[in-house]
Amino acid sequence: MRAALQHLFGAGDLNWLDWRVLFYGLGRGLLWLVVISSCWSMYGYFRAFYGSARDNLGADDAASKRGNLTPEESG
Repeated sequence: MRAALQHLFGAGDLNWLDWRVLFYGLGRGLLWLVVISSCWSMYGYFRAFYGSARDNLGADDAASKRGNLTPEESG
């Protein structure tokens, strides 16, 4: 990678191997970007789901303690 970058920004001509090394490095960097962004997205979805589930369970628990069950809940 060092030699490819030296050829790109310094003296020397770029050859096919240099391009392959540069694109390989770029591909790996972009892959890590996708992995990190998908983990961040997963965190957001789980956080929203957990909050929604917690709120729904809290509402159901409060209704059942008061005896205010809907016909669908009383079954």
